[in-house]
Amino acid sequence: MLRPTRATANGIWRMYEVSENIIDTTWPIKTDANFANVTVLVHGDDQEGFAGSLPTTPQHWRNNASGIHSIAWALGSNNNGPALSTGITPKFGSTCIKVNSFGLGTNGTSTDFQFGTGDFTIEGWFYFTALAAFNIIDCRASTASNGAFPTIYCLSNLGSLRYFVSSADRITGANGTLTTNTWTHIALSRVSGNTYLYANGAQVGATFVDATNYGSVQGFWGSSSNASPISGYMQELRVTNGVGRYSGATCTVPTSKFADTA
Repeated sequence: MLRPTRATANGIWRMYEVSENIIDTTWPIKTDANFANVTVLVHGDDQEGFAGSLPTTPQHWRNNASGIHSIAWALGSNNNGPALSTGITPKFGSTCIKVNSFGLGTNGTSTDFQFGTGDFTIEGWFYFTALAAFNIIDCRASTASNGAFPTIYCLSNLGSLRYFVSSADRITGANGTLTTNTWTHIALSRVSGNTYLYANGAQVGATFVDATNYGSVQGFWGSSSNASPISGYMQELRVTNGVGRYSGATCTVPTSKFADTA
């Protein structure tokens, strides 16, 4: 059963609305000065409008800039698609998304992921139950598409986090950057031609001097080929087009769910 829809306007709040926001660590109501640039926001809890599970047929994701697009909830290699789960303690709220392989498709018409040569941020919370060679965020149409498509991946069971674009690793993290059975905030941010990769607020590898034109990206996927699905969970997936939220040797790790309003 879905929880009642909460109001967002200022004024008198119903008690269940206050209660739900306290549970989801969003009380008092938080705002985002860059919300106008948010093109994807998936909280990964039952406030998303999914009644208990995420079906493998197309659903929807919250989109601020250019309307609602379909989610392609692709099946993984073991035919176990994403589902809302209480199997672990979520980072925020009452549920999270159990990830196998997933995709956010835009039907080839969206500019939500087309960052051009401007600033952008891709981030989310991930909980890995096992480490292997898998793609965490993959903007390629297929594993053979090695052009200007951002890809964040785990190299192997040693937990090296890496950023791959234009046929090469551009940022290389040390072994042990990723670990199992804990929530990790992963963020990729380009600010004024410099791209930074972070894990739990610490910069991973060296800054990538990045003049790449990301002008043809149409969507992104976890494990684009479904051959090496993620083992674990996901929450608070957010894309910000036109704003690099993080730069430098460290970044401030979010301490609550991302805001739904400016």
